[in-house]
Amino acid sequence: MKITIEIDDHTIKELRCATHTRKTGLAVGKAIAAFLHGRKAREFGRMLMEGHFDYSATNDAIELKADR
Repeated sequence: MKITIEIDDHTIKELRCATHTRKTGLAVGKAIAAFLHGRKAREFGRMLMEGHFDYSATNDAIELKADR
């Protein structure tokens, strides 16, 4: 999808630097994806802390499985 947005030059320069890309469209896409990923991670963390998931494995069991 193509859209037109206005972003000041300084912000675009910072965005390109932060995303390690030269193309503005790619930089904006990466920034949006990172924002949405962070938002989903925070929501998952909130739900986890509120007990929305019934996960009975202990930390030791998880670490043991990861070592295999």
